[in-house]
Amino acid sequence: ILLMDEPLANLDVKLKHKILEHIKNLNKNFDLTLVYVTHDHKEAFAIADKIVVLSEGKIEETGTVEQIKKSENAYVSYFLEY
Repeated sequence: ILLMDEPLANLDVKLKHKILEHIKNLNKNFDLTLVYVTHDHKEAFAIADKIVVLSEGKIEETGTVEQIKKSENAYVSYFLEY
């Protein structure tokens, strides 16, 4: 299990993209379980098989990227507009 808390925060766009690709390759090549915390839904969509959206420590929604994008949950909709 690999735990990552905002690993790309405060990095420039080019470096973010490069490191995100390395993380995806690590996950694929070593078949890791990756718990990746981010406030950036675009990062989450780029790396996740399954997403859990939290608000104040409570689960608002879980699902695949496509399920999250189609969520009717008000908080999830707000989060995706951010």
